[in-house]
Amino acid sequence: MRFLEYLADCRPLTDEEMRRVVGEDQNPVTRVARYHLGWTEANGTPITGPSGGKQLRAGLLLLACEALGGGRAGLPAAAAIELFHAMTLLHDDIMDRDRQRRGRPAAWTIWGEATAINAGDLLLTRAFAALAEFGADPTASIRRMADACGAVIRGQQLDLQFETRSAVSASEYEQMIALKTATLFGLALEMGAVAAGCDSDPWRRLGHQLGLAFQMRDDALGIWGDPQVTGKPAGGDLRRGKKSLPVVLYVQAGGQIPETVATDEDVRTLLDRFDEAGVASQMRERLTGIQAHCRDLVGGLAVKKNYAQMLDEMVDLVADRDY
Repeated sequence: MRFLEYLADCRPLTDEEMRRVVGEDQNPVTRVARYHLGWTEANGTPITGPSGGKQLRAGLLLLACEALGGGRAGLPAAAAIELFHAMTLLHDDIMDRDRQRRGRPAAWTIWGEATAINAGDLLLTRAFAALAEFGADPTASIRRMADACGAVIRGQQLDLQFETRSAVSASEYEQMIALKTATLFGLALEMGAVAAGCDSDPWRRLGHQLGLAFQMRDDALGIWGDPQVTGKPAGGDLRRGKKSLPVVLYVQAGGQIPETVATDEDVRTLLDRFDEAGVASQMRERLTGIQAHCRDLVGGLAVKKNYAQMLDEMVDLVADRDY
């Protein structure tokens, strides 16, 4: 798949830019940040090779920029997007009590919550530092990212609030993922177009739809995904009371979620009920609709055929991935 190859080619470039911005000082909080980014072991020993994570958002940004003739002009913004995303993951692990991140102990389980929060804050400052070096109107770009940060934070707060509620409507769920997830995907493609000096609105719209598909697929993996592939515990979202799309659809169909889902047997029982209600097929139908819309948006972009093909592959990857 050419898009996966493109992502792999982009990762070392984005990594290099991120490493330059984060720095190599031995301050304890920097060491935690570098561990979280996958650059070191917990004891500070360097890890060779690319850092952890797909760096999908950075890859999207760079693909948009290159497809529009901007070359690698988007690299500072790509680093900024990934550093901001890394901050959200660091803080998410604490809020969700997730003890694993990409097959390793989450930072907060090693250094404690306070230090992990501080390391996340450091990553956010480094994201804006990277963006300050962005050649395409850095002031406006910093404002775009600041607005996106605010949207993601509001979406995360909705997600947390939903955990305490017995039911959430489909429209409330869609509002939450639009803020929490789709915002950053939209920003990535928008900034790629900005870096190339082109109209960014069509790219932002495509990114927004991709983000919706990404989160819906993520919700499916949180319920049915293989823990050996996803790196997440089976049924973790159900145990935490997350109002992910499978839960929303099940309740919408008249199902009831127990107040407590604590044991493996509780999870299996609920999964059987999801199967009876046809939740998985409903999710697939929704994802298929978004995929079709994304392909329509790709078809309206003025890019060469090889880039359009990679964008189509990217749409399929986001909606059909198993990790």
